[in-house]
Amino acid sequence: MADNASKKPLWPKTPQGTTDWEAVFEDPKTGLIAAVSGGKSAAALKQSTTLIIQKLFTRDGDEEEVKRFLADLEAITANVESDEQLSATLQAVVGLMRQIKEGRQQKAHEYLAARKRGQQSSERRTKKKKKSGSSWVLQALLAASNPKIALPIIVVIIAVVGGAAYFLAQPDIKVDLAAKQSPPQVQAEVTKPALKTSKEVAPKPDGKAEAEQSGQVKKNSWPRAVLLQAVNWPMLLKISSQRQIPYAMLLYIKSNEALSAICLSYPYVMESFLLAFAAVRPDSEQPVGKDFSIIGKLAQKRINKRVGPAVEFIEIYRYGDPKYLITTIPPCRLAR
Repeated sequence: MADNASKKPLWPKTPQGTTDWEAVFEDPKTGLIAAVSGGKSAAALKQSTTLIIQKLFTRDGDEEEVKRFLADLEAITANVESDEQLSATLQAVVGLMRQIKEGRQQKAHEYLAARKRGQQSSERRTKKKKKSGSSWVLQALLAASNPKIALPIIVVIIAVVGGAAYFLAQPDIKVDLAAKQSPPQVQAEVTKPALKTSKEVAPKPDGKAEAEQSGQVKKNSWPRAVLLQAVNWPMLLKISSQRQIPYAMLLYIKSNEALSAICLSYPYVMESFLLAFAAVRPDSEQPVGKDFSIIGKLAQKRINKRVGPAVEFIEIYRYGDPKYLITTIPPCRLAR
């Protein structure tokens, strides 16, 4: 056991106690992306990335993810014959690594949420236990082995409690008697507000309410856009004058089933966009004009091949465009 513990990587931790995957991948000196970026050939990139994937996915049930990532890596690093192709391949490999990072961050987020729910559930059980502690006398009496002793005591307790309740209720009884002696119009005044309250609880829908309801249906009609996190392009800066530009991808779908399929394959979906960017702009320049349409079609084809005909069409918007919309809550969500 000691040997296994010593071999486990000592990853940096967040204040919440989970692994700091941002530092693990993005640290410029010790990060995994920095280690991969040092590869001088496609073979070196493939070898170092394969090792990282195999070291990260070691739990039972990770076999399918390992196969998928290794298959994507094989496709990325195949047929690299020039320096320009090597540069584009490096960017695609970095994109693949960042998808793995985002998947790990999502799992850490889910773990913290589950831990918080468990703490809240424990607190509710504690409060419920304290509340039920007030009946310990009765429980003890019912558990007594001799009913002849327990039953008389219970009767005495009931009599005492009933007598106390009787004397406490005397003012209320006087009020009730006074109410009986009052004229009938007092009773009428009591019933009128009750009828009015009933009408306020369930009002008849007016034209405004109907318009709001019809507007809500129109607002949520299909197809609807799925919001993802932004893609920064280029992935790696060749010169200091270059800068990364965020792009928003809006995937239009027709059902909640399609949303589930896309969100469950979120890393693969984001990787599809990075590969499409790299295929259209291998020179690491910013896409222009028809580039966006080509990138969208390439990503759509790859995504639908994986999850089925989920995506109807894709729109891509550069940061600064009024239609630029992204989600900061991974992995994805519908636009409202």
